[in-house]
Amino acid sequence: MEQLCVLRLSDKKLFKKIKTIHLPIFNFKDWYKICDYRVLLNIDEPITKLAKDDFFNYWGISKKKNNYVYDVKNIKVFKQKFYTQKTYEKLYNKAFEERN
Repeated sequence: MEQLCVLRLSDKKLFKKIKTIHLPIFNFKDWYKICDYRVLLNIDEPITKLAKDDFFNYWGISKKKNNYVYDVKNIKVFKQKFYTQKTYEKLYNKAFEERN
């Protein structure tokens, strides 16, 4: 809750238009090397252990039109595409359709 308040105070305008917040997200390549920022995946996940500190690294912020990543440690928000399980599956399917 404290970090959520810090986010709110750091960028009030952004905070008002947030649709969803995903935590944690990871800046870690998936097995297939098709994306960087993403949630913990249900299938083929290379991260084997989730630590308490992972919740205080990066959060994914969705607004109506754009995605942002909130760097919790540095209290910085930057425009960056990140993938939820649903959007990752679409990206995965598209990547492998193009290879065939």
